[in-house]
Amino acid sequence: MCVINFCLIFNTFPISTYAQRPTLSTTVGIANINNATVPSFEGIISYDISSVIISGVQFQLLSGVPTYITAKYSEGSKLLKQDGESAVTSMQALIGATFKVQAINWRTGITLGGANITHRRWGGFLGLGTTDYQASIAFGTFSDLFWVLGSYSRIGLKVGYTWVDASSEVVYDSRTEVRVISEFARPFWSIGGGVGIDLDSLHWDTSASTYSGYITVSVASRHPFANDSYNEFNPGLGLQLRLRSGVEAIIPFVEAGAYQYSMGDLATYVGLGSLWRPFKFPAALGLVAGVLGLYDVYGVTFYPLASPRLTYDTPIGSASVLFLTDPSNFSSSAFGLQLQLPIF
Repeated sequence: MCVINFCLIFNTFPISTYAQRPTLSTTVGIANINNATVPSFEGIISYDISSVIISGVQFQLLSGVPTYITAKYSEGSKLLKQDGESAVTSMQALIGATFKVQAINWRTGITLGGANITHRRWGGFLGLGTTDYQASIAFGTFSDLFWVLGSYSRIGLKVGYTWVDASSEVVYDSRTEVRVISEFARPFWSIGGGVGIDLDSLHWDTSASTYSGYITVSVASRHPFANDSYNEFNPGLGLQLRLRSGVEAIIPFVEAGAYQYSMGDLATYVGLGSLWRPFKFPAALGLVAGVLGLYDVYGVTFYPLASPRLTYDTPIGSASVLFLTDPSNFSSSAFGLQLQLPIF
């Protein structure tokens, strides 16, 4: 039915003196993809690994990307028609360099991950009918230039290039060797302006706080019991707050977020849970309960959410397995991957 999450949690164990210096930035701009200019929305959470090296996650959404039906010949190609539009959601790990001169901060690097292309064909509900989805490897490069304002805020510009390739064959005529292809997404450039915040500069006293916060990053799923084909790249974002209960072995938490689920549309969730870590073991058992909303062209359907969780801690992070079943159809139960990145 949806995704079950492996969670990688970068917790409070520092890799270096720089490793817990997160920066959040968002960018709004345009992208040129499939010979069209479309709106682009980006978000980056990055960490200073050293004084010059950064790593993190880049999340980007393009909307209104035209889908073209193209005939491929031995001597070239011909555009036949446009068939609906797609949303392209890419999520990539990044590594790069950062250079700071007084109030100027320039960052540049490379990215590697995946892209999920959710396509709606014209016709049906509000002019957009059946949903199709394609996944693609994504990689690229980026560069941004920010002006630091005050002690923690910043404004600036970002440019990037992302390679994606998502298409499917509609018809093949062996006699003429003509292929009719649906082209969902091709490599694109993007540019935009944005704002950022250096969370480390806010000087939160986390030692005295009753909670700690994480950005959750949904990544992928796996449906081992299913015969049908599912969308198993599931990019998404959320927030988790871990509480301090006063009992060292018990860690309550609340989380909420959204991601592209296994049928290619949007899913939202909110839940309460708790981890149980007896005797300071690196492994912890947990349970999450809440509500899951699955969207499609006809609206939203809500389901109860109840999932066990297994978490394993290491000095540089944690890995968690979350299992979610569909009571009406066990074969659609799935496993998946999620990152949780600390912000305070």
